[in-house]
Amino acid sequence: MKHPRQIKMKKKFKVVYVEWDDAVSAPAGWVDDINYWIKTSQYIISEVGLLLKEDKKAIYLAGFWKPQDEMTIERFGNVRRIPKGWIKKKIIYNQ
Repeated sequence: MKHPRQIKMKKKFKVVYVEWDDAVSAPAGWVDDINYWIKTSQYIISEVGLLLKEDKKAIYLAGFWKPQDEMTIERFGNVRRIPKGWIKKKIIYNQ
């Protein structure tokens, strides 16, 4: 078996920084002060990931990737689909 550093990487993913406005639900049960909840319920998420795909509706990111080798298949972790309408900022680092 080859040492892991000797296995050639066949894919190269772009690294992307994204800020996006997340969907939020109120806690289960009654909301006593709806105006306060509305004012404080915006969550802007900052994320860096590997760009798997981008289409007209969304981008697809992975937090990490393990290439296929002689022992295991290719795998992706922390995979996300972020709708384009939610994205506030996007920077692609290695174009």
